[in-house]
Amino acid sequence: MNPDYRKRDYLLPRGCKDLIDVLKLKAHQATLGPLNLKPVTGGDGPQVLGELRIPAHATVLAVARLLKKKPVQIVLDLMEVGVFASITQEVGFETIAELARRYGYIAKRSA
Repeated sequence: MNPDYRKRDYLLPRGCKDLIDVLKLKAHQATLGPLNLKPVTGGDGPQVLGELRIPAHATVLAVARLLKKKPVQIVLDLMEVGVFASITQEVGFETIAELARRYGYIAKRSA
């Protein structure tokens, strides 16, 4: 399908007629709830390797160091769930906790 570049809505997501629809779509996506990451291994999930103390917000690079993974892998894991962040951007505790659970760690909020 070739978009008609003369029309002003060719850059809008599928199903959106104007920018109001895009804003409604983003508001709906924000209320969907917690992230649903799949475990890395099959079965009952990954083996619990330990407990991590994590601040309320941390950069992707800091999360990668805590989880002993490459920062690129953390960015890719975030992309799988729809969170697009660079290595220097901060992510919230809930997101970090989901990533930690995926890699077998239990995340605790640091004081």
